[in-house]
Amino acid sequence: MGAVLAKRALIAFPGQAVPDIQLGVKLSRVGSDALEIEYVVTGDVAAIRVADLAVPERRDELWRTTCFEAFVRPRGGKAYREYNLAPSRDYAIYDFDTYREGMRNALDAPQPRIFVENDRQSRLAVTAVIDPQHWWTTGSRWGITAVIEDRAGVVSHWALAHPDAQPDFHDPSCFTLELPAPKRS
Repeated sequence: MGAVLAKRALIAFPGQAVPDIQLGVKLSRVGSDALEIEYVVTGDVAAIRVADLAVPERRDELWRTTCFEAFVRPRGGKAYREYNLAPSRDYAIYDFDTYREGMRNALDAPQPRIFVENDRQSRLAVTAVIDPQHWWTTGSRWGITAVIEDRAGVVSHWALAHPDAQPDFHDPSCFTLELPAPKRS
Protein backbone atom coordinates (compact mmCIF):
# COMPACT_ATOMS: atom_id res chain seq x y z
CA MET A 1 0.00 0.00 0.00
CA GLY A 2 1.37 3.35 -1.01
CA ALA A 3 0.61 7.00 -0.47
CA VAL A 4 -3.09 7.72 -0.96
CA LEU A 5 -3.56 10.34 -3.70
CA ALA A 6 -7.36 10.50 -3.90
CA LYS A 7 -10.57 8.92 -2.62
CA ARG A 8 -13.81 9.48 -4.50
CA ALA A 9 -17.31 8.10 -4.90
CA LEU A 10 -18.49 7.13 -8.37
CA ILE A 11 -22.01 8.14 -9.29
CA ALA A 12 -24.46 6.30 -11.50
CA PHE A 13 -25.60 7.93 -14.70
CA PRO A 14 -28.86 9.76 -13.88
CA GLY A 15 -32.03 7.91 -14.82
CA GLN A 16 -30.48 4.47 -15.21
CA ALA A 17 -31.81 1.57 -13.16
CA VAL A 18 -29.11 0.65 -10.69
CA PRO A 19 -28.68 -2.06 -8.08
CA ASP A 20 -28.70 -0.99 -4.42
CA ILE A 21 -24.94 -0.42 -4.24
CA GLN A 22 -22.38 2.27 -3.58
CA LEU A 23 -19.12 2.46 -5.48
CA GLY A 24 -15.96 4.13 -4.23
CA VAL A 25 -12.43 4.36 -5.53
CA LYS A 26 -9.08 4.98 -3.88
CA LEU A 27 -5.95 5.83 -5.87
CA SER A 28 -2.50 5.39 -4.33
CA ARG A 29 1.07 5.74 -5.55
CA VAL A 30 3.03 2.49 -5.28
CA GLY A 31 6.79 2.86 -5.41
CA SER A 32 7.97 5.69 -7.64
CA ASP A 33 5.73 5.34 -10.69
CA ALA A 34 2.99 2.71 -10.30
CA LEU A 35 -0.62 3.51 -9.47
CA GLU A 36 -2.90 1.34 -7.37
CA ILE A 37 -6.60 1.80 -8.09
CA GLU A 38 -8.97 0.17 -5.63
CA TYR A 39 -12.64 -0.02 -6.61
CA VAL A 40 -14.95 -1.01 -3.75
CA VAL A 41 -18.58 -1.93 -4.29
CA THR A 42 -20.72 -2.19 -1.14
CA GLY A 43 -24.39 -2.92 -0.65
CA ASP A 44 -26.29 -5.60 -2.53
CA VAL A 45 -23.29 -7.15 -4.30
CA ALA A 46 -25.30 -10.35 -4.75
CA ALA A 47 -27.48 -8.43 -7.23
CA ILE A 48 -24.64 -7.75 -9.68
CA ARG A 49 -23.05 -10.02 -12.24
CA VAL A 50 -19.43 -10.73 -11.38
CA ALA A 51 -17.26 -12.98 -13.53
CA ASP A 52 -15.46 -15.84 -11.82
CA LEU A 53 -11.75 -15.50 -11.16
CA ALA A 54 -9.55 -16.63 -14.03
CA VAL A 55 -5.92 -16.64 -15.00
CA PRO A 56 -5.40 -12.99 -16.05
CA GLU A 57 -5.58 -12.57 -19.80
CA ARG A 58 -5.87 -9.66 -22.22
CA ARG A 59 -9.45 -9.64 -23.58
CA ASP A 60 -11.53 -7.23 -25.62
CA GLU A 61 -15.07 -6.08 -24.83
CA LEU A 62 -14.80 -6.45 -21.06
CA TRP A 63 -17.05 -3.39 -20.77
CA ARG A 64 -20.07 -5.44 -21.89
CA THR A 65 -20.49 -6.65 -18.28
CA THR A 66 -19.22 -5.60 -14.85
CA CYS A 67 -15.88 -3.93 -15.49
CA PHE A 68 -13.82 -1.18 -13.86
CA GLU A 69 -12.06 1.39 -16.02
CA ALA A 70 -9.51 4.15 -15.84
CA PHE A 71 -8.62 6.72 -18.50
CA VAL A 72 -5.58 8.99 -18.47
CA ARG A 73 -4.70 11.91 -20.76
CA PRO A 74 -1.57 14.07 -20.38
CA ARG A 75 -2.15 17.80 -19.92
CA GLY A 76 -2.82 19.59 -23.18
CA GLY A 77 -2.90 16.37 -25.18
CA LYS A 78 -5.66 14.74 -27.16
CA ALA A 79 -4.28 11.19 -27.01
CA TYR A 80 -5.25 9.03 -24.05
CA ARG A 81 -4.98 5.54 -22.58
CA GLU A 82 -7.86 3.35 -21.39
CA TYR A 83 -7.62 0.51 -18.87
CA ASN A 84 -10.38 -2.12 -18.59
CA LEU A 85 -10.09 -4.20 -15.42
CA ALA A 86 -12.49 -7.10 -14.87
CA PRO A 87 -13.30 -8.90 -11.62
CA SER A 88 -12.19 -12.08 -13.42
CA ARG A 89 -8.72 -10.44 -13.46
CA ASP A 90 -8.86 -10.15 -17.26
CA TYR A 91 -7.78 -6.79 -18.64
CA ALA A 92 -7.46 -4.67 -21.75
CA ILE A 93 -5.38 -1.57 -22.36
CA TYR A 94 -5.98 0.69 -25.35
CA ASP A 95 -4.38 3.85 -26.68
CA PHE A 96 -6.37 6.45 -28.62
CA ASP A 97 -5.03 9.29 -30.78
CA THR A 98 -7.99 11.53 -29.97
CA TYR A 99 -11.62 11.20 -28.85
CA ARG A 100 -12.64 7.64 -29.89
CA GLU A 101 -10.22 7.67 -32.85
CA GLY A 102 -7.06 5.71 -33.55
CA MET A 103 -7.87 2.96 -31.05
CA ARG A 104 -5.26 0.23 -30.75
CA ASN A 105 -4.10 -2.32 -28.20
CA ALA A 106 -1.38 -0.82 -26.01
CA LEU A 107 0.96 -3.74 -26.51
CA ASP A 108 3.83 -1.90 -24.82
CA ALA A 109 1.86 -1.51 -21.58
CA PRO A 110 2.87 -3.74 -18.70
CA GLN A 111 0.20 -6.19 -17.59
CA PRO A 112 -1.68 -4.84 -14.57
CA ARG A 113 -1.71 -6.85 -11.38
CA ILE A 114 -5.35 -7.34 -10.37
CA PHE A 115 -6.52 -8.54 -6.95
CA VAL A 116 -10.13 -9.39 -6.12
CA GLU A 117 -11.95 -9.74 -2.81
CA ASN A 118 -15.59 -10.81 -3.15
CA ASP A 119 -17.80 -12.02 -0.32
CA ARG A 120 -20.63 -12.36 -2.93
CA GLN A 121 -23.05 -10.59 -0.59
CA SER A 122 -22.13 -7.08 0.50
CA ARG A 123 -18.59 -6.23 -0.65
CA LEU A 124 -16.56 -6.53 -3.83
CA ALA A 125 -13.10 -5.00 -4.07
CA VAL A 126 -11.11 -4.98 -7.31
CA THR A 127 -7.62 -3.55 -6.94
CA ALA A 128 -5.33 -3.02 -9.91
CA VAL A 129 -1.71 -1.95 -9.87
CA ILE A 130 -0.89 -0.30 -13.19
CA ASP A 131 2.15 1.36 -14.71
CA PRO A 132 0.78 4.29 -16.74
CA GLN A 133 4.27 4.98 -18.16
CA HIS A 134 4.57 8.33 -19.97
CA TRP A 135 0.80 8.94 -19.75
CA TRP A 136 1.00 9.96 -16.09
CA THR A 137 2.75 13.30 -15.87
CA THR A 138 2.23 16.62 -14.14
CA GLY A 139 -1.25 17.79 -15.06
CA SER A 140 -2.49 14.48 -16.44
CA ARG A 141 -6.26 14.15 -16.20
CA TRP A 142 -7.94 10.91 -15.11
CA GLY A 143 -11.39 9.50 -15.71
CA ILE A 144 -12.35 6.77 -13.26
CA THR A 145 -15.39 4.76 -14.28
CA ALA A 146 -17.23 1.45 -14.00
CA VAL A 147 -19.84 -0.56 -15.84
CA ILE A 148 -22.07 -2.57 -13.53
CA GLU A 149 -24.34 -5.30 -14.89
CA ASP A 150 -27.04 -6.67 -12.62
CA ARG A 151 -28.21 -10.30 -12.60
CA ALA A 152 -31.10 -9.40 -14.94
CA GLY A 153 -28.63 -8.09 -17.57
CA VAL A 154 -29.33 -4.38 -16.96
CA VAL A 155 -26.18 -2.26 -17.32
CA SER A 156 -25.48 0.95 -15.42
CA HIS A 157 -22.62 3.41 -15.97
CA TRP A 158 -20.69 4.92 -13.04
CA ALA A 159 -18.15 7.74 -13.14
CA LEU A 160 -16.75 10.70 -11.26
CA ALA A 161 -18.87 12.95 -13.49
CA HIS A 162 -21.49 12.61 -16.22
CA PRO A 163 -21.38 15.85 -18.22
CA ASP A 164 -23.50 14.78 -21.21
CA ALA A 165 -27.03 13.58 -21.96
CA GLN A 166 -25.68 10.05 -22.57
CA PRO A 167 -22.98 8.15 -20.66
CA ASP A 168 -19.67 8.54 -22.50
CA PHE A 169 -16.54 7.70 -20.56
CA HIS A 170 -14.34 8.78 -23.49
CA ASP A 171 -15.59 12.36 -23.42
CA PRO A 172 -12.65 14.55 -22.31
CA SER A 173 -14.95 16.33 -19.84
CA CYS A 174 -15.19 13.02 -17.91
CA PHE A 175 -11.47 13.22 -17.15
CA THR A 176 -11.99 15.25 -13.99
CA LEU A 177 -9.30 14.01 -11.61
CA GLU A 178 -5.76 15.39 -11.49
CA LEU A 179 -3.24 13.40 -9.46
CA PRO A 180 0.22 14.48 -8.34
CA ALA A 181 2.83 13.32 -10.84
CA PRO A 182 4.79 10.16 -10.15
CA LYS A 183 8.30 10.35 -8.67
CA ARG A 184 10.14 8.67 -11.52
CA SER A 185 13.86 8.46 -11.14
